[in-house]
Amino acid sequence: MNNSLSLMQPNFFPYLGYLFMMIRSTFFVYYDTVQLSKQSWQTRNRILSSTNSVSYINLPLSKKSHYDLICNSTFPDSLDLSILCSDLINKLHSSYRYHPFWTDLKEYIVDVFDISEPSFNDILIRSSWLAFQELKRYGCVNMSVDHPIKASKLDITLLEPGDSSLTKDHRIANIELFLRYYSADAYLSPKGSLIYLNEPLSKLDKTNVSIKYLVQQRAPYCQRFTKSLQPDYSLSFFENLSFVDALASMGWKQLYNYLTLESPFSFWIASPFAPPAP
Repeated sequence: MNNSLSLMQPNFFPYLGYLFMMIRSTFFVYYDTVQLSKQSWQTRNRILSSTNSVSYINLPLSKKSHYDLICNSTFPDSLDLSILCSDLINKLHSSYRYHPFWTDLKEYIVDVFDISEPSFNDILIRSSWLAFQELKRYGCVNMSVDHPIKASKLDITLLEPGDSSLTKDHRIANIELFLRYYSADAYLSPKGSLIYLNEPLSKLDKTNVSIKYLVQQRAPYCQRFTKSLQPDYSLSFFENLSFVDALASMGWKQLYNYLTLESPFSFWIASPFAPPAP
């Protein structure tokens, strides 16, 4: 069958591993029916600062949305998205103006916000989905759908969606619902899910599905450039920044090759839902 499923909460301009999972998934579902967490990758991410350290880019959230599901979260009423887009570009410009693909990054930010009456969830999802659309122009991807798949739009009745007190068994039961919905035989997952996928449970044993955990190897690329656009390797490499950092350095084509040929990421297979090796 070879149908792989990834189930990931929408992240704001996520790190490269997120895009790698999108490239490798047959079905990539934005899990937007869970409770939003304000101080998380759902609302912010890290970039290189103009002072050669790390700073954050943020997506403003209304106070009333602090306990909403991601799909129901909203911007502050007073927010002007055109100003937010402009401010984001200005902040990125101060960090990446000497990078060879700064123009590509700037155009991408404009595209993400170029939507009529967008919701908070729309911008959050577009910040990665449009990147996937760009990357697939340069090579093979497993996913054939031409639109983002949102859990909130699927005909799946989840167990107590949005309840942060869900037990491990409930979380796994919800994953199983998605696996059955897509007839998937592999579940691609970040290592963080080891917290609740570290034991074989009876229901999942019967599904005969393998878990493939995302593994990252250190693969530095040039993060800094001089005013003459020459590579500068004199300072330390910061790992796991937003993918916009690599985009400004490489452009879309080289970024696709970096993810698929230079292999900073791979999957460790535990099959089927067996306890991971120590």
